[in-house]
Amino acid sequence: MLWLFIVLVFIMSFDGVFADNPISVIVNGIQIECAEMPRLKNGIVIVQAEPVLKALAIKYGRPDAHKLSIEADGISIVITAGSIIAEGTKGKIYMDTAASLSNGKILIPATFFRQALGYDVFWDASAGAVKIRSHQNGDSNIFIKDMYPEAGGFRSEQMMWALAADGISIYADRRSFYYLGGADPTYFMIQSRKEALKLWWDISSKEDAAQVIKWLGEEGYRDDFNKLSEMLDTLTEEKYKEVLKYYSYDTKLQNQIKFIKEHYKTMGQKSMAAWDYCNLINVTGLCYMAGYVTEEEAWELTMFAAQTLQKSFKSWEDLGRSYIMGYKFMTGEENEKFNEALEWLLKDEKSPWAKYQWDLTLKREETKNM
Repeated sequence: MLWLFIVLVFIMSFDGVFADNPISVIVNGIQIECAEMPRLKNGIVIVQAEPVLKALAIKYGRPDAHKLSIEADGISIVITAGSIIAEGTKGKIYMDTAASLSNGKILIPATFFRQALGYDVFWDASAGAVKIRSHQNGDSNIFIKDMYPEAGGFRSEQMMWALAADGISIYADRRSFYYLGGADPTYFMIQSRKEALKLWWDISSKEDAAQVIKWLGEEGYRDDFNKLSEMLDTLTEEKYKEVLKYYSYDTKLQNQIKFIKEHYKTMGQKSMAAWDYCNLINVTGLCYMAGYVTEEEAWELTMFAAQTLQKSFKSWEDLGRSYIMGYKFMTGEENEKFNEALEWLLKDEKSPWAKYQWDLTLKREETKNM
């Protein structure tokens, strides 16, 4: 498995490689010079920030000896040596390991450039290099096909379409659009994905994963939504008020009942499909990184969810707005990060929703026998 190979390189072999052959940093195909060489910290490669930022044409400054400020795409970020938290204008960014200060230079996790700024970041074992790449400086279709050779007959643009279907949560969480699970599978990221699965989905084994994935695919939250919708549709206004009064002890359920009463006719059969199947893509990716499903299984499930979403909705915008409605049903709240993500996905030319047409065929390529 590719992810296991990468983890072994980073965790078991990396110290020896670093001792004999210093790691290089390659930005958009060009090796850059760093006064402080990349190194391993807590299982994560850290790199000198300023040369990388300069190569990416990102504005930066040093407010003081222990801080680094970054301005990119309307976002301001301040990194402090010794802290794992980068302070951004749009919220805190929890880096994979704390920033370091060495000979007056600030070193940060290479993964920060993906996590906070959306660049592709991966480890090339054959070259002994950390590679950082702007989306416009490389063929993402070739990249994803190289990463996942066991995708089982699906074309690279189909795979990219499928991952992009969960675009709102990917953008809001600053994950990558190019990986199952939203990140390259370093040791730290695998552990964090396992923790997330346990916390949010109570998944800690292959058996748990299979149960949750089956539930999302066959029933999900849409099952309860549809049952409640059918029940409420038969009630008179008086009976509806009695139901609300009866559940006065449960504010969340009350709000969900009100939500269904107001929106179920416009949502129709789509109900919670966007929420469920986007979550299926997300959970499947996390389970792949955690080792609970194989690469082949992950792509089968991801493409199934993508195909279902494409059949259920008429456009990227239709999918995105329904997903946000699903979140409102679940929480009763607005999510500004989701709203911002939807706007970016619909309007920015760098968005995968802009790159891939909604009606792209997602059927598997037939294998011809010679």
